[in-house]
Amino acid sequence: MVKDSFHWQWGQARDRLFRDEDFAALCCLDNGRPSVPSSLLATALLLQAYDRVSDAEAQRRARLDLGWKVALGVEAGAQPFAQSTLQHFRAQLILHDRIQAVFRRSLELARERELLRNKHLRLVLDTTPILGRGAIKDTYNLLTDGIRQLLRTMAKVQQVDAATWAERQGYRRYLEPSLKGSAEVDWSDPEARRGFLAGIVADTERLLGQALTSPQATDREDPARPRIMAAAELLCKLLQDIERRPDGVALREGVSQDRIVSVHDPEMRHGRKSSQQCFNGHKATLAVEAGSQLITAVAVLPTGTATPAGSSPKPTGS
Repeated sequence: MVKDSFHWQWGQARDRLFRDEDFAALCCLDNGRPSVPSSLLATALLLQAYDRVSDAEAQRRARLDLGWKVALGVEAGAQPFAQSTLQHFRAQLILHDRIQAVFRRSLELARERELLRNKHLRLVLDTTPILGRGAIKDTYNLLTDGIRQLLRTMAKVQQVDAATWAERQGYRRYLEPSLKGSAEVDWSDPEARRGFLAGIVADTERLLGQALTSPQATDREDPARPRIMAAAELLCKLLQDIERRPDGVALREGVSQDRIVSVHDPEMRHGRKSSQQCFNGHKATLAVEAGSQLITAVAVLPTGTATPAGSSPKPTGS
């Protein structure tokens, strides 16, 4: 292998970057068979990000690629980890809020090697769209998803099957695969559309009233209260798409910048790559130190958030 290549350098720096004890809280060291070292899996995640490969390909390269083996510090014939092991380790990092640990440690090493020795760093900012994973739906279906989520929460809290609870309370139609698909509505008739929307809004407000006045929601000590309040708050936000008029309710004209576009990923927003190209998701912002070309901070922001000139995301390693 060529010295000073990326993989060779990682092999040299690996022991200074990660120690198994840094991740001790993520696994039980004295229960069952010996686990794959956390330091090895952390290194694998970095290699995976650098090579931009899937979990399956990362597992394959760790088993067959010489460069990966040098970086991981394993023997030529070793099979270091299974795909599921890498996935589980990543999930544990996220669950324990340690997903930035790998990044922070690399910045600490950069400081130790005096790559960030200037008192005043010159940062260059860059942003890129991140596509969301939630399904984008219209207001009718967004409200339906919000109702479905809250009624399922109420059913679970009251230890009742969701279908049974919905049937008792008169919300059975919201458990259908498609509320709009099962409704007998003449969509070419504005009055029919308004009447259909009015029924959904009425059910939304009735369900919110039931949820917020339930014993579980009114008791601040009840462990179920946060779940109910979170689902109710989301449903309330979805009602912002509705405009109240003297003759009833209607869909609000125009799209607000903070409009929720998916119940399953409520932080997603409409965004623009350019005046002609739109996307739905989030915005990633990177701060790169101009001299060393090191990434010093990463932040995920709502699509409508502007990054002022001369500012930067909070350095993750600070």
